[in-house]
Amino acid sequence: MDLLALGLNSIVVGGIIAITKVITTVFDPQGKLSRWYILVPTVLAVLGAYLMTTPFEVKAFLLNVLIYAGVSTYLFKFGKSVILGD
Repeated sequence: MDLLALGLNSIVVGGIIAITKVITTVFDPQGKLSRWYILVPTVLAVLGAYLMTTPFEVKAFLLNVLIYAGVSTYLFKFGKSVILGD
């Protein structure tokens, strides 16, 4: 993995976290569905992996899904106090 791929993966993970925060804030301001918030970065990770895997290969797609979903879900769920100050 080169520096460009690492940077692109970081941008995708940051975008997933940002979009997840916007979606959860806009569509559920009271936090009633907070136990389902973990699905949002997972679904966005699958979409991001599909868009970032060129040329499309199943093995590369699954690896990207694992990276994007794992990192973004972990940071969204456990890294909020560090990243967002919540």
